[in-house]
Amino acid sequence: MKHKRSLILVMCMLLQIGSVHAAEQEERLLLMSDDLAWLMDVRIKADDSLQIGFLPNTLLLPIACADGYAAPLKNVRMETNQTCITESVGNFLHVKYDHSIYLHMKAFGDDVGVKLPPDGLKTSGSLVDYMHKASDELEMSMLFHYKKYITSDLSLMDYIRYYRRLHGKKLQITYAYMNYMDMEGTAIPMDNLLHSIKK
Repeated sequence: MKHKRSLILVMCMLLQIGSVHAAEQEERLLLMSDDLAWLMDVRIKADDSLQIGFLPNTLLLPIACADGYAAPLKNVRMETNQTCITESVGNFLHVKYDHSIYLHMKAFGDDVGVKLPPDGLKTSGSLVDYMHKASDELEMSMLFHYKKYITSDLSLMDYIRYYRRLHGKKLQITYAYMNYMDMEGTAIPMDNLLHSIKK
C-alpha cells in the first residue's frame, strides 16, 4: 500500500512539473470564423504576453487541401475545413499552430439576441460594437454550452490551463498585421510575416 501511495505521489508531482513546464513555452493559436473579415493569429509568448496578428480573409494563399492551388481564404468554408485553413496559414507563415478555434458567431448572436450584420463583421470597430452589445445579454448558463459557440481541438484541461496561465495578470498585448496589396478584393501578400505595430 505504501508503494502505491508513493507511486501516486510521484505521478502527481510529475504531472505538476509537466504543467509548469508547458506554461513556460510559447504557444500559437489560430482563430477563425466565416463571419469575420480576418483570421487571428494569437501568439502566447513565454513571458505570457500576447501578440495578436490579423490576416484578412481575402488573403491569397496556397490552399493545403486543394493540392496547393492558390485561392483567397474566404473561398474555403472555414467551418468545415478548419484543419485545411490552419495548415494553409501555418505553411505560409512557417508556423506550427498548437490549436485552432472556429467561432460560431451566428449561433452566439442568435442566443444573445444580437443579430450579426448580413455580410458579417468587416471591421475591428464593428466587432467591438457587436461584442459590447452582446456582453449585456450574456448569461452564465451559456458557459455550459460553449461547444455550441466554439469548435476547437482544445480539451477542457487546455481551457483550464490557459485560464490559469493568463487570469489575473496585467496582459501586455501587441498587435501585428500583414503587408499586402489589395487587388480587386483579393489581398496579395507582400511577404509572409506578421509585423508588430510599434507604439
